[in-house]
Amino acid sequence: MKTDMKLSGKMTLFIIISCIIVVAGVVVGTVCHFLGYGYFNPGADWTSDQTVTATWYYTDAKIDSDTIEEYCKDAFDEQGISYYAVTYGTADDGSGGDITYKFTSSTDTDKITAACETVRTRIASLYEVDADGYQDVYLTRIYSHVTDTYAGSSKALLYAGIAVATIVVFELLYVMIRYKISMALGGLLACAHNLALYICLVSLCRIPVGTSMFSFAVLTVFVTMICTLFMYGKMRKNIKDESLADLTPAELTDRSASQTFKLNLGVMASLAAAVVVMFVLMSISSLSVLAIISPVLCALVAFVSCFYGTCFFLPSVYPRFRKIGLKFQRKKKPAVGKKADATAKG
Repeated sequence: MKTDMKLSGKMTLFIIISCIIVVAGVVVGTVCHFLGYGYFNPGADWTSDQTVTATWYYTDAKIDSDTIEEYCKDAFDEQGISYYAVTYGTADDGSGGDITYKFTSSTDTDKITAACETVRTRIASLYEVDADGYQDVYLTRIYSHVTDTYAGSSKALLYAGIAVATIVVFELLYVMIRYKISMALGGLLACAHNLALYICLVSLCRIPVGTSMFSFAVLTVFVTMICTLFMYGKMRKNIKDESLADLTPAELTDRSASQTFKLNLGVMASLAAAVVVMFVLMSISSLSVLAIISPVLCALVAFVSCFYGTCFFLPSVYPRFRKIGLKFQRKKKPAVGKKADATAKG
């Protein structure tokens, strides 16, 4: 019986492709690390940045959001500095609001401070002076702040590592109990392969990354587990099908991979589309396109890695695991019939 996909015979090809991508990613990342650019290309949300926040209250008609925004933009232009993101906020009772501008860490701090002072002076000029100073000026504040976003990266990495380890251990135990040991080892290889592929593609393509990179690393392993279980479920069904008893392990794997190809592709395409739409909507709400570049590109790389690793790499490699398992079974197989049946699992 013929199968639609002949992946089992292309194991060497897919191993070479994966090795080239992994080695290229490691080499590019290492070279960039020693050149000072960083192993990964840090995006705007993964660099220490500086913020300028203006807060006001509607105590009179002299200050509103348009006035604050105009003063800030004029002050920034005078100092020759530019922000990469801006967010707006409103007080719960509608009595005021705030605007936060984000600058990269390379922006001159003295110029930011000077711009803030310029805005304060312009605001103060709107009010009359009395014995206590400028009336109501204290209700309108503008200040700058330096944020070290690297400080939270180690914690994000720790949580991502715990999540990945949990998924891998769960899959390993579940597949060993429900299916076969060879399938469990194949699933473990798929998770490790796809995660390595994702990390090296991020490094190789120099995608501007932030802490969202860790989230998509976890998602890569999780989606790999789900799609691997789809293929194993179909493989188990085909193994029990008496009409397919004459097929070799490689042919069974090819058939199962072919039958689950569209399902796995649909799952990853749907997730990728959902992630892109979600982050586009977030960019509209924050009025910053730069804010979505890193997560969207990481999402696409994650799902491409899952698609290649699950639909092509794993089906080409798994038959070798199965052959090793069958060879091990034959060596351990007892001469007596009942004892032989006891070794059938695995």
